[in-house]
Parts: sequence; C-alpha cells; structure tokens
Amino acid sequence: MKLQGQYYFSAHRAEVWKSLNDPVTLAKAIPGGKTFKPLGNDRYAITMELGIPAIKGTYKGYAEITNKVAPKSYTIHIVASGATGTVDATAHIDLQDQQAGTLASYTGEAKVSGALAGAGSRILSGIGKIIIGQFFKSLDRMVQR
Repeated sequence: MKLQGQYYFSAHRAEVWKSLNDPVTLAKAIPGGKTFKPLGNDRYAITMELGIPAIKGTYKGYAEITNKVAPKSYTIHIVASGATGTVDATAHIDLQDQQAGTLASYTGEAKVSGALAGAGSRILSGIGKIIIGQFFKSLDRMVQR
C-alpha cells in the first residue's frame, strides 16, 4: 500500500526538525504511541495501542531513522507486530521552507500481514491516511508549544 501527502506547519523548519528527532515528542505524536525508547544509532523500541476497529490492538516493534539530511529530510522504517498481524512501513519525510512555515511532504509504503491483510487495501489505505493525519496534527500542536 502506497502512501503520500503533505502537511503544512506554521513553525520554522528547525523547530519541526527538532520535534521529528525527539523520542518523547514522537511517542506522544504517534497515534496510540506508548513508548519510543532509544536503543542507540537512531533505532527505537516502540509500543502502540491502536483503537481503530480493523487494526485494534497493541503492537510492539522498532523504528529506525536513516538517510538523515538535517534539517531537511529522513527516512523512517517501522516494523510492529500484534495479535492481528504485522505492519512493515517505510516513509521518507522531506521538509521545505514555505511562506512563514514548513511544508512536510511524505512518500512511503506499508505492508501488512496476518489478519490485518484481510481488512483489504482500500480500508487499510484509509486507516493509514487517518493515522498519518493524526500524527502530523499532534506533532503540529507540540511544535507550537
């Protein structure tokens, strides 16, 4: 399943970049995020509790940030498993100065297995867009504090 989109932050790029690299902020911004514990070398142990019916449950795994070009872009790879299956997602986030703020553009792909795959790509694509939208809105609120 392919995902792409954009989100506009009213904050400067340096502030958005700082938040995208802060484990505490990321744990709070990720929908259902419970832990985002640093393991070293931009790798993190993660736990998420998702309440969306088709994917409801607790997922544990890791996130790894690579291809960093500060304060412009990075790639994040997340693998998490729960009772309903496994999610393996990679996204590239690019930050651009725009007007008085920052435009975040993302492109990525997510693969699901187990019972999750039975939900169908149309439903999962919609859920993916909801989760990404919630993430950026939550991150935006934290950047503005």
